[in-house]
Amino acid sequence: MKPVYPAARELPSYENLLLEMVEPNILKVTLNRPKAYNALSHGLVSDLINLSQWLVDEYYNIRVVLLYGGDEAKGFCAGLDVKQGLDAYEQTVPGFYHYQVKLGELEMYMSKTPQPWIALIDNVSAGGGFSLAMVSDIRVCTKTARFSCFYANVGIGGCDMSSSYFLPRLIGTGRAYEMMLTGNFISADEAWNLGLVSKVVEDRPALMPAGLELARVIAAKDPMAVRLTKEAMRANVDAAGFDNALQVENRNQTLMIAHNVNKDASQDDIKKAYKKLARQYHPDLNPNDPDAHRKFQEINEANEVLSDPEKRKKYDQYGENWKHADEFEAQRKQYGQQGGGFGGGFSNGGGTYWSSSGDDGEFSDFFESMFGSRRGGGGRSNHGFRGQDYTAELHLSLMDAAKTHKQVITVNGKNLRITVPAGVANGQTIKLKGQGGPGMNGGPAGDLYITFIIPDDSRFKRVGDDLYLTVPLNLYTAVLGGEQIIDTLDSKVKLKVKPGTQNNTKVRLKGKGFPVYKKEGQFGDLIVTYSIEVPTNLTEKQKELFREIQSLN
Repeated sequence: MKPVYPAARELPSYENLLLEMVEPNILKVTLNRPKAYNALSHGLVSDLINLSQWLVDEYYNIRVVLLYGGDEAKGFCAGLDVKQGLDAYEQTVPGFYHYQVKLGELEMYMSKTPQPWIALIDNVSAGGGFSLAMVSDIRVCTKTARFSCFYANVGIGGCDMSSSYFLPRLIGTGRAYEMMLTGNFISADEAWNLGLVSKVVEDRPALMPAGLELARVIAAKDPMAVRLTKEAMRANVDAAGFDNALQVENRNQTLMIAHNVNKDASQDDIKKAYKKLARQYHPDLNPNDPDAHRKFQEINEANEVLSDPEKRKKYDQYGENWKHADEFEAQRKQYGQQGGGFGGGFSNGGGTYWSSSGDDGEFSDFFESMFGSRRGGGGRSNHGFRGQDYTAELHLSLMDAAKTHKQVITVNGKNLRITVPAGVANGQTIKLKGQGGPGMNGGPAGDLYITFIIPDDSRFKRVGDDLYLTVPLNLYTAVLGGEQIIDTLDSKVKLKVKPGTQNNTKVRLKGKGFPVYKKEGQFGDLIVTYSIEVPTNLTEKQKELFREIQSLN
């Protein structure tokens, strides 16, 4: 049974925003203060808050929001319009504070809309404008885009409008400190390399097509699936641990099952749904999708459960642990005959949640957090607790990150010898299961999450798995041709230089770049750029020879 959604309402009108349905389910929002660099005035902030509140009830009819600086604007958003913003409030400490709260509300309301926001960024995105880009879920920019926290440059704190919250989560703590304390701008290439933006396009005319390409893919999905995915991503950025993240995901998957497969669905309905999904995700029809096999297995398992009334009954009662239902019932019966309490545990793949109770109808903490307590009352219970998750940073040079090696890391006074796989990226996080805090009362140990910090290299610039190297080339070799010795990560290579080679000529060396993470024997490319050196301090004889060559042209 399909859900019933309300009909779309007429688009609201705002002084500082232009709204346009560019395609069904895709809303384009243009910041409408082009002469003021789209600076965030009191009016613009209020309009964005009101729009965000309006969007909450329109998640079926509007599924993606494109946030654009406009064709006529000189940049995406240059930050706060301090004068217009502050003039709207009493010039007192309480008045200033109220203004700050208003700015924070904007970020909060935008983050809580069911629709993903795609920010389309050209030229300057600074201060509050940078925060506006960061609170968006996806960012696309032009080659001329520049990003800066900027606050420290204008005599106020380096953090504002949730920048201290979003920036470390997007690019890592080390670079976030640098940007906030210096107020320096980073380029589009740097933003892409740090993972701040998803795509860099040539110029402003290419922004909207790139944004629409992403928006169409999202808008084609089930709107509730998109909503729950965004909720889970936002929640799990701040999850207290792996267990909590799993609980959010499990809750959302349960909601989607209830959304797409009614409990009263007939066997014919289930069979039709299974055939459709099995066809869609069959590995033979998706050779380039590494997840297709896993999805196909999950679909088969779901069909196995839903098509068998007995198994379906077990699933309705025990959820993902339905396969252990017989064991659970046997133990419960045994303990019930003995007149004692019942104790047991269920595993969800990320750890075990234990419960022990005088009430045989009690479930684990995990199930209670998902579905609410099922105890009938009166029973006593004791629960084991999973240990705390630990986090740590490991600083590596680019050369270290290029090879698999052993390294010792100290966490909470404990030395751990770990294997660092070749190809790890700056800001990448890996999990070491069971290396966190110890469990309590029989619960499992927590996990250790290690984030790699890889500073810029003096010679090589890394972009994904490709490396970029600028090589000086003397004028004579450039004109006449010859050979040039260049460095790769692990050796030297002799390249032939064609006669008449121009400045900034690029040469791609296949497979000489960075190792691909966890793909043995696979490497990116090395892109060499020639920088021609013009000779200086020429002798008169040399100058004369150049004049002679010049006269021949």
